[in-house]
Amino acid sequence: MMKKAVFLFVVFSFAAGICGMTCVVAAQEEGDAAVREISGAVSFVDPQGGKLIIVSADDEGEKEAVVAVDSSSTIEKDGKAAGLTDVSIGDDAAVSYKTDHNGRNVVVSLSATTQQ
Repeated sequence: MMKKAVFLFVVFSFAAGICGMTCVVAAQEEGDAAVREISGAVSFVDPQGGKLIIVSADDEGEKEAVVAVDSSSTIEKDGKAAGLTDVSIGDDAAVSYKTDHNGRNVVVSLSATTQQ
C-alpha cells in the first residue's frame, strides 16, 4: 500500500511539473509574439553585425531601441526593397520588432526614409 501511495505521488508530481512547464512556455511564447513599434532617427547602423539603433523622442523623453536584423526581416528604403547596407545614420525609420527567446529585439519590418 505504501509503495502504491509513493508511486502515485511521484507520478502526480511529475505530471503537475510537466503541466506547469507547459503553461510557463506557452505564456513566454505569447509574450515573445508581441510586436512592438518605434519610429525615429537611425543613430547607429552595423550591417556586418546586423544591428541598428533607433532613437525617438516624445512627451516622455528620448527612447532608444537596439534591434537586430535577421533573414526574416523585411527592409525598405524610400519605398523600395533594400538591405541594411542601404540604411544610413540620420534616416527616419519606422520599425516593427519582436523580442525573441534570447531577449534580442528582432526586426520584423523596417521602413527607412532618406533624411533631406
